[in-house]
Amino acid sequence: MSPSFLVVGAGQIGVVFARHLAEGGGRVGLLVRPRHEAEARRGFTLYPLNRQRARRYQPIALGPASYEVHTDPGAPGAAPWDYVLLTLSSASLRGEWLERLAAACPAARFVTFQLGLGDGDWVRERVGAGRVIAGMLSLLSYAAPIGEEPVPAPGTAYWFPPGARLPFAGADREATARLVDTLARGGMPATVAESAGSRLPDFVLMALVAALELGDWRFSSLAAHPERARLAIAAAAEVGAIDDRLAGARPPWAQRLISPTFLRVGLAVARWVIPAPLEAFLKVHFLKVRPQMVRDRRLHLEAARRLGLPCAALDELDRALAAGGASDGRTAS
Repeated sequence: MSPSFLVVGAGQIGVVFARHLAEGGGRVGLLVRPRHEAEARRGFTLYPLNRQRARRYQPIALGPASYEVHTDPGAPGAAPWDYVLLTLSSASLRGEWLERLAAACPAARFVTFQLGLGDGDWVRERVGAGRVIAGMLSLLSYAAPIGEEPVPAPGTAYWFPPGARLPFAGADREATARLVDTLARGGMPATVAESAGSRLPDFVLMALVAALELGDWRFSSLAAHPERARLAIAAAAEVGAIDDRLAGARPPWAQRLISPTFLRVGLAVARWVIPAPLEAFLKVHFLKVRPQMVRDRRLHLEAARRLGLPCAALDELDRALAAGGASDGRTAS
């Protein structure tokens, strides 16, 4: 019997997972807010970008025949769910609805993707640590079109980096393998892992995004103002040290190799590899999730002060971004 999957949220990530789980043979449901029910029942348009460049904007329809639609966390369908995928932001994750959903799905495994400080603990405390599978989102997704992209109709565009597989780690390895197998059959690159993946990509992404925000989201700012990149890298290192202390882990050794030049060269390579308007995507996406990023920086600052860890660069970065201006990077020099 094929497993069943309840995807919480019908944003870009949720829709992508719904498509691949359905194509993998799973029974799929979407749990959405009542105000999004009509949209979910109309269906979605997707643009998978891992195809020949000339065909990359050929739309794929994800219609309501592929999934159920539900709006009540306390009654998410008549039949039980094997998995619940929490494809939400940190802010949306918080609320009493999660306890209602956990009670309504007593046998389900809950799949998390949140990266904010304390999010994993929040879920584990409400559903039980043994029921959690942690995943890492090794993909790029956005609401198309951005700028003048030649899409036939608005939809969700997404892309998996070449050779990358989304890692999933859970205490119940058999349940984790069933999730991965369904995704793989549906065309999503996924794998069972010992942990939810290396923290190095998160470190690089945080440093890059912070440096770009200081430079008004212009790629040229990385070359013109390397001191901003140095500050962002130093702040990312402090965040990593805080996370390591809380988790009892060690920082990735390759973290020491990250420099302003590395970010600049890596960004140039990414612009060539990624079939999407990268500069516009980074600005649109990270401005949308900016409140979550601000919250996460403040939580890390509080944790650093509580633990007696260095946080001068993170504090300077937070103040500079809050003021909407650039820092001279003195803390990081």
